[in-house]
Amino acid sequence: QAFLSKHVYKTYSGYVLSQFRRMANAQAKKGTYKTKHAMHLIRLLHSGIAVLATGEIRVDVGEHRDELLNIRDGGLVFEEVRQRALKLDQQFQEAFEKTTLPDQPDFDRVEELLIRARRRMVDA
Repeated sequence: QAFLSKHVYKTYSGYVLSQFRRMANAQAKKGTYKTKHAMHLIRLLHSGIAVLATGEIRVDVGEHRDELLNIRDGGLVFEEVRQRALKLDQQFQEAFEKTTLPDQPDFDRVEELLIRARRRMVDA
């Protein structure tokens, strides 16, 4: 909890934008896109919404498994993925507006943790 703050919004936004650019560039140049990039785009949006809403980073995206596998397996055309991403991005924006995460990480707690970890390594 000491590490998490509203900065996760910027981190997830950066990853989301990167995946969307990859997907859109491929679509524009080749007329097709990598479904793996599309799947990661949607996964990142789901994860970003969850961390802003719960204050916890979820690695397991099992509740979205069917959707993600359908995207990865080419079940959606580019425009459908784009529309889904836009809808999720709206939810991501709303989650950021409502999040109870602090503006900054708890730097004092983080520093204490690092000092304890380093002391344990030296003592070992």
